Amino acid sequence: MDMNQPQNQQNGGIFVRFVNKVIDVVLWQGKLLAAANSRKMLVLEPDTLQVLREYSIGYPVRRAFRKTEDGRLFLIKDHCLSEIDPVTFRPVKFAAPLAPVTAGGAIAAGRIYFACSDREVHSCKIPERKK
Repeated sequence: MDMNQPQNQQNGGIFVRFVNKVIDVVLWQGKLLAAANSRKMLVLEPDTLQVLREYSIGYPVRRAFRKTEDGRLFLIKDHCLSEIDPVTFRPVKFAAPLAPVTAGGAIAAGRIYFACSDREVHSCKIPERKK
């Protein structure tokens, strides 16, 4: 076994070194996206579980991925709300809550709803889709 390889098939699954506590996994645009509390987001090929891309996402992840009815994908982190770019899969920050996000991620009427500091419910307008 080559320990320098970033991934390793084990029991039909995948072990990715330097990733701690995967919080959420979603299938989107034909790829699997995995958000980990080690401040990483992985883009994987569903059939082989090969890691295609890896992004540092800078903040711990709480509720992770949320999809809109029109197919957009958002990533909710402690101090940052991001939209996933549909071409590069890179998270693009669009809002920074004033306190850590502790729960939530509901999407309705063009807004994302979330809780901060375990007691305050907030919402943020979802930005217009880029053309």
